[in-house]
Amino acid sequence: MRKKVIDPIDKKVLRKLAAKPGITQSGLAKELGMTQPSVNGRLQKLRDLGILVNEMMLDPMALGLSLAIVDVACKNPQKVIAPIKSCPYLVNAFTLSGVENLRLILCAESVTTLEVMVDRHLRNSPDVIDTKFNIVLSTFDTPLVPVSRLFRGKKCSFNCRTCEELGGRCLGCPNCAEYRGEIFKN
Repeated sequence: MRKKVIDPIDKKVLRKLAAKPGITQSGLAKELGMTQPSVNGRLQKLRDLGILVNEMMLDPMALGLSLAIVDVACKNPQKVIAPIKSCPYLVNAFTLSGVENLRLILCAESVTTLEVMVDRHLRNSPDVIDTKFNIVLSTFDTPLVPVSRLFRGKKCSFNCRTCEELGGRCLGCPNCAEYRGEIFKN
């Protein structure tokens, strides 16, 4: 990935936004000694570069969701992630160097649902060599997740109807008729 070039003024803008996330463009302009149109131009430039992203975030733990970090040793990370890319429980995925070359961050209404998801959709994959499944017990800072990631309404490529865990340990996928949870229910 190519490094994005930002100048000292961009850095000042980012520092002010970090200190005061809800500040208006006019307030930002006043504090930085700039005009509002020039601040708008800087913000647009940072958005265009993909450095600044405006997105509503939520704290999954405050919502009662369980978080898991799953480290996967696999032959081909892209093949492993492809079938679960649109899974509503997948918060993010990272390809890594080292033995565990894929890290997944998952969240769901129950730990057992997360376990079933990992057992059925990762451990059963012929491309997966090993998994390390860890439940997040506490965090040092608020774990923010984009609202659009959790409530995106996409269906994954798996059929919950054929899963023997449904009705037992698993609440099902929020985007299927068999879903038994509460948080993602329409």
